[in-house]
Amino acid sequence: MSRYGEQTASEFFFEVWNEPNDSFFQGSQEEYWHLYREAANAIKAASPKLQVGGPATCCVDCWITDFVDMCQATKTPFDFVSSHDYSSCGMDGLGDVSKVVTGARGARADLTKATGQADFRWLITEFGANCGQGIGAPGQGLPSAYHDMIDQSSYTFAVVGGLAGAGEPAALSYWAVSDVFEESFFPVHNESFHGMFGLINLHGIPKPTYRAYQLLHETGNESLTVTGPPPPPPIGGTCEEPQDGIDVWGGDVGTLVEGVGSSAECCQLCVDFAPPKYLHECMTYTWWKNEKRCGLKDWSKRVNSTANPNRISANVTRPPKKPATPIDLCSANTGVMAVRNGSEFLDILMWNHAAQVDPICDCMVDVLLPQTVSAAALSASTVRRIDEEHANPLATWLKMGAPDYTTEAQNQEILAASELQTESLAAVGSIVAGGFNMLVPAHGVAVVRILAN
Repeated sequence: MSRYGEQTASEFFFEVWNEPNDSFFQGSQEEYWHLYREAANAIKAASPKLQVGGPATCCVDCWITDFVDMCQATKTPFDFVSSHDYSSCGMDGLGDVSKVVTGARGARADLTKATGQADFRWLITEFGANCGQGIGAPGQGLPSAYHDMIDQSSYTFAVVGGLAGAGEPAALSYWAVSDVFEESFFPVHNESFHGMFGLINLHGIPKPTYRAYQLLHETGNESLTVTGPPPPPPIGGTCEEPQDGIDVWGGDVGTLVEGVGSSAECCQLCVDFAPPKYLHECMTYTWWKNEKRCGLKDWSKRVNSTANPNRISANVTRPPKKPATPIDLCSANTGVMAVRNGSEFLDILMWNHAAQVDPICDCMVDVLLPQTVSAAALSASTVRRIDEEHANPLATWLKMGAPDYTTEAQNQEILAASELQTESLAAVGSIVAGGFNMLVPAHGVAVVRILAN
């Protein structure tokens, strides 16, 4: 506090340790509790205004109830609860929005139950499509590494859209700010785009995700209700013969469901499973007898199956899928948010995103607006985009031949390519009676700004 002063320091969030349920902490859960109690009490002794919390676990819904119970039982201060949320740590599930959203909703439910407060402060202090560096190198079939691609911008918009509303986290902190960061490796070649975590690369060039956060930051402060087309009906199925004493590991398509009273009830949850992206479905379930808990899984992505007398598992047989049509894909992959900034402007945020394993196509998005938006206001509207042709520095670097070591002139050219450009909506879309439509390419985002009449 001697550097910043008590008032400024009281605006910080002091998080105790990092991912104590992973290899970053070598002790047990109880040993972490001891560390947290000592740290939290010391911080509050320095000033009761300072904010402290944890447990900063590496999965979004881990240890939350245990942490709150421990703090309440020992009268240990905690001003917030924090956790991390990623879709995957490898190619499996890469860019899967439903995994992050369903996990976060489960975490909020756990926190609400433990604290008795639906709005208790909860921070996601690490977030992203992947918790590993270098994911998606050329040998893995992607043009460069995933963290550098436009997919991360549409992923970020889709997650924010999925979490927006009551109970949303107070922070969704992308990991990390910069590629000037060393955890598993640091590049000795290919300095520009090699899949490190940063929002900006080693040369200070913003990546598409940085621009996505910029667009979110510059929008308004009042989220409006948006009504979209009805989702496709879930694909039904039939439960096969339950296998008593069998536990299926891995392949989760959603968070564990608590309070499930029977294997048959767990099976029905698997049959009816319909996450935000209908292209994912439950193919296997595992019911925990003693804990009354249900795990919904994709059999093809399981890790293994083991004997366990406390488990019952079974597969679900589903009818053959029909080939997804463009209408199906656009219904599943696109989304819209509307955010108003008082009487100044209305922003329409649009995205078109799918996980790496899922099909995707360019989509025409139709937006109908309230009658209070005049034709004149629409004609004067602007749009900013992130897609293969816009705010995509990686594409410019690839056109240069993907040089390992860029010159200052090349970096300036790549930096220019990363900038958001403001265009006329009338020039890139179509203004129609009551609204507008425009093409949002695969893994693209667009923000239309409509000024007040």
